[in-house]
Amino acid sequence: MKPQTVVIALAFCLLGVTDVAKNASAQDVINNRVPSLEDRLNFGLKTRRPTEKAFIRKVVALVDAGTLKQKVVDESFFWVRREMEKSKMGDPNARKHISQYPFIFFQRVVKLNAKRVGVTIR
Repeated sequence: MKPQTVVIALAFCLLGVTDVAKNASAQDVINNRVPSLEDRLNFGLKTRRPTEKAFIRKVVALVDAGTLKQKVVDESFFWVRREMEKSKMGDPNARKHISQYPFIFFQRVVKLNAKRVGVTIR
């Protein structure tokens, strides 16, 4: 196995995007095709409505413009994903309905985190 392939596989595990990794084909991994931020957010947050997808595009545009750091977006995304896992495991302290509607929670959290660093997302 090529060292590049091993590194990519480890990156998927370390970043916690196992759902995306499960759906990526082996050929995509070998060809260094990593999902974009927009794809990862849409897939991981189960966006369905055009308004949800538009909000994700707006967040990605802020990251691409350098206005919002990707770290802020990733922290928000991974917080929601951890809460979803807690909910699935039956944790009584998990947020109610987060597994069904993760986008709503992400939207609130990313706006709050962005506001802390001086960026307003509308």
